[in-house]
Amino acid sequence: MKTSFFHILSLILVGLVLLSTQTQNVHAGRANASSKSKASLKAAAAAAAEPRELSSAQMAAAGAFATAFGVTIMHPVDTIKTLQQSNEGIGLNMIAATNKIMKDGGVGALYSGLGPYVTSDGFAGAFKFATYEVLKKWIKETIPEEHYGKALYVAAAAAFLASSVVLVPGELLKQRLQMGQISSVRQGIPKIFKSEGILGFYAGYSGVCLRDIPYTSK
Repeated sequence: MKTSFFHILSLILVGLVLLSTQTQNVHAGRANASSKSKASLKAAAAAAAEPRELSSAQMAAAGAFATAFGVTIMHPVDTIKTLQQSNEGIGLNMIAATNKIMKDGGVGALYSGLGPYVTSDGFAGAFKFATYEVLKKWIKETIPEEHYGKALYVAAAAAFLASSVVLVPGELLKQRLQMGQISSVRQGIPKIFKSEGILGFYAGYSGVCLRDIPYTSK
């Protein structure tokens, strides 16, 4: 009887020890899982905080989209400004110029010339962003730190000059469409080429550079 009692007691003690050990293992497993989860979250946060390096194609696409979007939003203001700068718009304020444009061509006239300008400015944005980012990377790896700021200014100016190859012809076509000097891009391109040659598409080039390079390089 005593032997049986001690045998049962021994089994109970062994069971309690095993249960205790299993409980500790469960807690340890949970602690390890929690630690791994926190480590994973920290790693994910660090990866998210680290800036992603875009390829030249991605930078060009981002530049094209951003430029085209901005041009589309602000185009009516540009149309009003173009009229105010012409002989027909002398003395007109913004409201009067807007009324004249809408009276002559309706609401759609505020977006006259948008197509070629979005196209040319989109391509120009692609050239500008891609060129600047490539030059900036080269400057960071090559130019001494004390000359870094000046070098970035030169890089921005160079990026604009690269983009101006498509920007200026697009702006010329846009302005002539806005002023009614040409009726469409298809009609305007051969007309300008026939009367002014290839350089006709770059009329006012120096003025555009003097206007845009300073603020582009800021």
